[in-house]
Amino acid sequence: MKKLILKRIFILGLLVFAFSCQPETPVVEGKVTLGQGVQATGIALESTVSTATFTISATKAWTASASVNWLSVKPESGEAGNDISLTVTVQANETGDSRTADITITCEKSTATVPVTQLQNNVMVLENQTFSVAAAGETITLPVRTNVTVTPSSDVAWITVAQTKAVEEHSFSITVSANEAYEEREGHVTFASAAGNAVITIKQEAAEEPSDGIIRILAIGNSFSQDAVEQYLWNLFNAAGKKVIIGDLYIGGCSLETHYNNSQSDAADYYYRKIVDGEKTETRSSLAAGLEDEKWDYVSFQQVSGLSGQAETYEPYLGNLITYVKGKVGEKATLLLHQTWAYATTSDHSDFSKYDKNQMTMYNAIMSAGQTAMAAHSELKAVVPCGTAIQNGRTTWLGDTFNRDGYHLEVTYGRFTAACTWYETISGESVLNTTWHHENIDDTLAEICRAAAHAACAKPWEVSELTDYKTPTTQDPDFTVPVQIDFGAGTTATPAGWSRVPVYSTTDPVFLKNAEDKYASISITGLTGFTANYNGVGGEVDQELTINGVNYPKGVWYDGIMIGGTKNQGDVGPAVVTISGFDPSLTYDLTIIAVRWNGSAAARISEYKVIGKTESEAKSINTGLKNITATDGNFDGFGVSFTGVAPASDGTIKVSIIGKDTTLAADGHINALTIKKVQ
Repeated sequence: MKKLILKRIFILGLLVFAFSCQPETPVVEGKVTLGQGVQATGIALESTVSTATFTISATKAWTASASVNWLSVKPESGEAGNDISLTVTVQANETGDSRTADITITCEKSTATVPVTQLQNNVMVLENQTFSVAAAGETITLPVRTNVTVTPSSDVAWITVAQTKAVEEHSFSITVSANEAYEEREGHVTFASAAGNAVITIKQEAAEEPSDGIIRILAIGNSFSQDAVEQYLWNLFNAAGKKVIIGDLYIGGCSLETHYNNSQSDAADYYYRKIVDGEKTETRSSLAAGLEDEKWDYVSFQQVSGLSGQAETYEPYLGNLITYVKGKVGEKATLLLHQTWAYATTSDHSDFSKYDKNQMTMYNAIMSAGQTAMAAHSELKAVVPCGTAIQNGRTTWLGDTFNRDGYHLEVTYGRFTAACTWYETISGESVLNTTWHHENIDDTLAEICRAAAHAACAKPWEVSELTDYKTPTTQDPDFTVPVQIDFGAGTTATPAGWSRVPVYSTTDPVFLKNAEDKYASISITGLTGFTANYNGVGGEVDQELTINGVNYPKGVWYDGIMIGGTKNQGDVGPAVVTISGFDPSLTYDLTIIAVRWNGSAAARISEYKVIGKTESEAKSINTGLKNITATDGNFDGFGVSFTGVAPASDGTIKVSIIGKDTTLAADGHINALTIKKVQ
């Protein structure tokens, strides 16, 4: 038994020994090591989007990550292995500084860090690219933000550049010498660097030419600019002690489109009217020649009247013209928009239908189009508000009498109103302080013109009601001096002492002056049945006609108002002039004249009656005056007189006119009417 126990113990010991002698399994730890592609300082990349590769070895599974979002690494994880390739990518560096971040590879407790440095973006920033410098010259301090060396250079001798030692690290002093020439000049400074080149432009004003004290004004227009600047404007400046030269590049009915086309073709289609020392000359010219004729201080643009209320017709012609004109006259000229006026309510102009033949519709359209043009072109520095001035004048007792033919201005107070508007716009001085006016415009009319213009300059886009001028003050209440009435609205001014009636149809009162230019007690309260203004036929001699002992200047006898008919269809009329304000207890003498220049004496016969308390007999005038010769002698046949006329009980006297059918014509005319009280 004992031997059996010992044997078992021996076997067990052998087993224990056998197991204890087996080799032990080694424990592997995670470890990562960097391989190729990583310098001692890490990886360096350009400022642009860039990549780089490097290798690692890892004993176990591993992960890789970037410390910032502009840096990435692929792949981001993997199994154990040797010479595992990783790719690093950087986004573009938009800053002016280099930047550094890390790629970290982890394998259990083992890590390896790869620094990644991205170079800075080469930066050079100039705050301004263009500088305007006065003729006297100046020094410009130009800050430059950059992280590279900058080398400046100038392409002209009159600009020098130096780097300053100011607080700002990169600051350059640019010195521009004085410009002694009378022309603008331009130079450039180039800043060269590793970041590229930057160029600034320096524009220097011309030296100021010694001023001759003359204001130079040029209108690019048509008959509306003729109305506005060719009469009275020079006189207003001259009376104020200001020297002025006025030019008008004129083509009748010319639109902005045609002006622009002429600028491109250089067509010499303009009548170039020029006023120097009060004397007007006229030559043929192109647009370019007129613009280059003087160093203009002011240049105006104007749309043709019928299109002036249609904004779409201004472009692209106005913008193109502005560019063209600036190229000819330079930057110093002040560019203006000449505002046209709405037509008279009785106008028969074909373009009036575009505005429903409504004066206020047309006026409002002109204002809207003008404001659109001004807003679109900052080069236009001011509007000359003639359209508003005329509309202001129409709120006075003058009413709708500012046109001579329904659209052109009446040649005395109509044109004077426009001239006053131009004067205040350009001079900057209130036209209310001026005293000059033409002798054909009395003090009261001149005051209205100035008030209308001044109000327009204050409010150029809206009508101002001139409440102080609703009726004139009667200066001859007893009618002690005869009244002389000039009918018609031709292009010759009405002489002093005559009351002009430029319209052929009205129910508004037309207040009348006596021969001493004092407002009388009578007024025209109706013009009915007339069909047109008669503005002469052209070629009339500048000569007085003596009719029944009274001298009638050309401005009186050559134009008038008429009633038109058709030959062989019977007499036409009557047309009636109604005059109110007479004393029914008194009597008056009336004389009528009617003249049609270059007309056959037998062709037209006008018949007249005067109707007051009673109706007069009919009297006739053969109105045709073929010519005037030294042997013509007496012109009494062109006038008829009615003496001792008693007014109706309501204080009215009516003049009735019939155009007789002569089989050659059937027209009736009245050119002038004089009235005096029987003493």
